[in-house]
Amino acid sequence: MNFGVEILLALSITAVSMMLSVFVKSQVAVMAMDILLFFGTVLLPTSKESGLWNHIVCLFPVNIYDLETVQRSYISYSFGRVFISYLMMIWIVYLTILGICTYIAGRRFRKCEVGK
Repeated sequence: MNFGVEILLALSITAVSMMLSVFVKSQVAVMAMDILLFFGTVLLPTSKESGLWNHIVCLFPVNIYDLETVQRSYISYSFGRVFISYLMMIWIVYLTILGICTYIAGRRFRKCEVGK
């Protein structure tokens, strides 16, 4: 399970990098944004009042990388009468990010390359 989540996380970050590289022409800028995305989220604090913010912070890449902590946490996401476990929410969010970023990057790349 740990390996699958780490592969999903790596694929999602790769998809975000591909999308950023289509919009930004500098590889250094893309690398800086990737580093900020992955390691910069460590600096975001949790809230004492907002449970929604804490649930969002739990879905950042650095918090997901340690799956032992993920499995020991009792976090769940509720939408009305539907409850989604933390691990399932990781899969939903990162598969969505993977799909959207890959689609945008592919469409934009096709438009730029075909238009020339």
